[in-house]
Amino acid sequence: MTRSRKLSITIMVVIMVVLLPLVSYYYTRSAQKIWDKRKVRPYTAITHMGAPFSSQQLEGRPHVASFLYSECTSPYCDSVLVRMQMLADEFRDETDLHLLTFTIDPEMDHGERMASWAGSYPDEYPQWQFLTGNPDSIKHIVEGSYFVTKIRWREPHIAGVKASPKLVLIGRDGLIKGFYSAEGSRDMNKLREAIRNQLASE
Repeated sequence: MTRSRKLSITIMVVIMVVLLPLVSYYYTRSAQKIWDKRKVRPYTAITHMGAPFSSQQLEGRPHVASFLYSECTSPYCDSVLVRMQMLADEFRDETDLHLLTFTIDPEMDHGERMASWAGSYPDEYPQWQFLTGNPDSIKHIVEGSYFVTKIRWREPHIAGVKASPKLVLIGRDGLIKGFYSAEGSRDMNKLREAIRNQLASE
């Protein structure tokens, strides 16, 4: 092997070992700063019991939002509900933390169906709300307030409805702190840590 080739290999190794992690760290921090500037816009919704709900009720309190629908058969919908219940159990005594599950199929999820979908969760975990509303307001909430855009709505040219496997954490300041996959234990560990940090903040 020639001396120049050895030098080239050495430079490549240095780049991979030293520079790539630094670049990754930089972009991760930059992305975090971007999300920290996104504020959840005000909205109103309806609980599974038909009562009015307003985002103003969350002011000064961190919360986690999820986006599903009652007839979802995808495995990640089950994963999201399981993860939300785990968070509800773990932070049961933290009354400042709220958990929200929005339906993304409000045309179907309302009245008795909504109450049946929520089941006993809100009774067992008072900080967990299941929310619906008219289609326009729900679309505004999902895309305009929480910036979750990879959602498939019930539209004439689309046969199905597609939910999101992401959980969104919003801090006490009303700013989005991150998106976390309910399908990965690593993401969930990061979410738990981020929740604790928010609960510890003033």
